Amino acid sequence: MKAYRCGYVLVTIWLIWMFYGYNTYNDVDETKMFQILGITVLGLILFPLYFVGVYLYGVLMRRKT
Repeated sequence: MKAYRCGYVLVTIWLIWMFYGYNTYNDVDETKMFQILGITVLGLILFPLYFVGVYLYGVLMRRKT
């Protein structure tokens, strides 16, 4: 499914950005660290919802046919 591939790419980019941000947290100021933490929390909430939604949409489409 294309939706899963898109999700995997987004999760990979999110993980790389998140770990890069945490590895360089000594070099960033307070506002950048707040952004890193905010993106981390958003990713932890939104990505599981996205994948569950795609799965449920696929199940619904299979039941209709």
